[in-house]
Amino acid sequence: MTENQATEFHSDVQSERPLTRAELRRGRFEKKRRGGLASRVGNALIWIVGVLGGLVLLWEAVAALMGLSLVVLVTGSMTPTMPAGTVAVVQEVPATEVAVGDVVTVPRAGSSIPVTHRVVDVEVRDQRVSLTLRGDANPVADPLPYELLEVKKVLAAAPGAGPVASLLLSPGVRLGLVFIIAIAIAIVLWPRGSSAADTEPHNERIRP
Repeated sequence: MTENQATEFHSDVQSERPLTRAELRRGRFEKKRRGGLASRVGNALIWIVGVLGGLVLLWEAVAALMGLSLVVLVTGSMTPTMPAGTVAVVQEVPATEVAVGDVVTVPRAGSSIPVTHRVVDVEVRDQRVSLTLRGDANPVADPLPYELLEVKKVLAAAPGAGPVASLLLSPGVRLGLVFIIAIAIAIVLWPRGSSAADTEPHNERIRP
């Protein structure tokens, strides 16, 4: 055997020495620490997605039950109470239930964007209700009254929440949230086998 071969053989023997108990405990701790961090991050993400998805599903159920919908204000005509970007929760009610001071959403003639203004006058004409509306930031009332049988009455408003509500309630995002929730539930309920940190030490030789 040459000197180089002897050196190589000696190096191989040294690399395969049994692990001490201290080394084994240190390796087991590092594996558990890395696995614990990844598990906590994963659980946090699952929790966040689950909460968002749960809120969306809860809103869908409540909205269907009570006839609610969301309206996002795109102009500042209701400033400062409801500036642009406000999301308003509205409920469709008979126009006869509306009183002066209520904020309502009504169709705008010739536009797909509705009007959300405050009621400043109510008149009943031939079983139809005529509403005069004015934006809080506008110096004068809207040019023409709105004759309606039903209106959407504003029940609550959240300034600045419009973009987030529009995103979460868009059909694509809602479908994606349902899909992600299903995956998260499957991950949580999927049976886990023994981890490498639990099985690997039994295959190692321990040196006192």
